[in-house]
Amino acid sequence: MSILERYLQKHNILEQQIYLKPSDALALCVVIPCYNEDTILPVLRSLANCQKPQSDVEVIVVLNGRENDTKEIFQKHCNIEEEFRYFSHEYKTNHLTFHLIKQLNIPQKVAGVGYARKIGMDECVRRFLLVRQERGIICSLDVDCIVEQNYLVEIEKLFKRKNAKACTIRFEHPLEGHDFSNEIYDAIAQYELYLHYHLLASRFTRHPFAYHTIGSAMAVRADVYAMQGGMSQRQAGEDFYFLQKVIPLDKFYELTTTCIYPSPRVSERVPFGTGMSIKKILNSETKKWLVYHPQAYVDLKIWFENVLNWYEHQQLDLMWNNLPETIRTFLTYDECKHHLYQIYHHTSNIRSFRKRFFRWFNMFQVIKFLNYAHQQTYTKLYVLEAAKQMLCLLEKNYDINNTKNALNIFRSLIYAEK
Repeated sequence: MSILERYLQKHNILEQQIYLKPSDALALCVVIPCYNEDTILPVLRSLANCQKPQSDVEVIVVLNGRENDTKEIFQKHCNIEEEFRYFSHEYKTNHLTFHLIKQLNIPQKVAGVGYARKIGMDECVRRFLLVRQERGIICSLDVDCIVEQNYLVEIEKLFKRKNAKACTIRFEHPLEGHDFSNEIYDAIAQYELYLHYHLLASRFTRHPFAYHTIGSAMAVRADVYAMQGGMSQRQAGEDFYFLQKVIPLDKFYELTTTCIYPSPRVSERVPFGTGMSIKKILNSETKKWLVYHPQAYVDLKIWFENVLNWYEHQQLDLMWNNLPETIRTFLTYDECKHHLYQIYHHTSNIRSFRKRFFRWFNMFQVIKFLNYAHQQTYTKLYVLEAAKQMLCLLEKNYDINNTKNALNIFRSLIYAEK
């Protein structure tokens, strides 16, 4: 039994949804969850306008609704279905096919973007199984995104040339235009700056698994997806939790040669994320976004450096005394001792020790620590001030005049050619 067969047997939540036979050349699927949307045409058009990759492509839209949805949402879903039917008929080609999976009465306790992504990504597994393509590529996208024309081609190249298992993909929110107010554009600049600030600060600590975890900007090989148990069914944060399992596997990359352009719109579809963050910024008194203090990342950097030094010298008390107070109260001595010795006795060299340590103190632990440190010790800063301080810590000399200027600098640092 293949990896994909075993996965479907154990983790499948729905029976087969698409019955049209896939192309024998199918090797790339794009999954788009759709809930309570006004239109789906922009994202579909951008995919239809993409350069043709070597393999054939399927786009799977998961139109998902919840039990007790309002009549207004139900009507929106009817309109989306009509839009999709017309578009898929007009734009279907031999190498690009569009499919719609409709699930409109999902129980409230499981309904959400995680469940919808899983429905679509599981169907991709089934499609690849039909053509015996275990290494097919599953791309995760959102309705409110536009992709660059080389999106499909560059994803295919990365997975072929570098034997990638998964990747995150460059994204940039629009910072000006006529579709939204200046307030919204300013808010999205702050929020995206925070995302890059947090990533760059996490890399400053030397954490090896620091990557963006954006559900609309990632791709994973089907066999890797299956081996990790598939997408989380969480109602939000499903992308973060899924990628925490995938990133440590190695062969994880940051694809910077193409770009996804998500909308800066306000949204309440999930309890946190871009749309809800924009709403919070707009509703705040200052219209400014507060972020973790740079010193908390400095504390993490000291912690990681001391742990790796401890491996060589085995002087736990000395290491413990060198740690910042925030780390010592977050962990406790006994917890630190237990984990370090357990990791040490299950590894044979510094490389394997390091990898196993960061599997324990992963990015989820980093977030837990940052939240703890700001409850106990530090005060959050406005994102522009935090960004300036982080650039000083990184010894990067830039003149920052405003949020958008800072964002462009952080984009260039994050997406620099590697």
